[in-house]
Amino acid sequence: MTDQTTDIEHNEPTAEVGEVHPPEPAPDTTDDAGVPNGTPEPDDSTAEPTPNAEAAKYRRRLREAEADRDRLAGLVTGHQRTEVERLASSGAGAAALADGADLWAAGVELGDLLDEDGGVDAAKVAAAAAKVLAQHPAWQSRIPDLGQGPRGMPPKGADLGEMLRRAAAG
Repeated sequence: MTDQTTDIEHNEPTAEVGEVHPPEPAPDTTDDAGVPNGTPEPDDSTAEPTPNAEAAKYRRRLREAEADRDRLAGLVTGHQRTEVERLASSGAGAAALADGADLWAAGVELGDLLDEDGGVDAAKVAAAAAKVLAQHPAWQSRIPDLGQGPRGMPPKGADLGEMLRRAAAG
């Protein structure tokens, strides 16, 4: 008899008699977080939430809602300020500021220029612009006169041909 045993199904030699081999390690059954793969995940819908966990959930929702509210309020304020500046710089005639942002430099508050619904009141903006211009007349918008030369109709008979004839004759 030999010192080797034979695998009955495949007729292959296995280990020698008396030889001890450590068992093969089991395949890794944990995921990246170290949680065993075969362990079922806890189901939050079946577990009864504790009062502290439920309160924490509502506090988290409240913080998220407050952050959204603050972000949207900032957007609305930005749009309102832009509209006030546009109205202040496009006012008719003497009530137009060269730069609508001069209202803020003069100390005008946005809340003073809004109507009861929170919209921009064009009449309040015009009044505030006029008040600022009374204090700082140099901030007025200057519309340049783009015309060149004399105004009115040219005198009759004065054309280029006539002027050249006089110059040649005289």
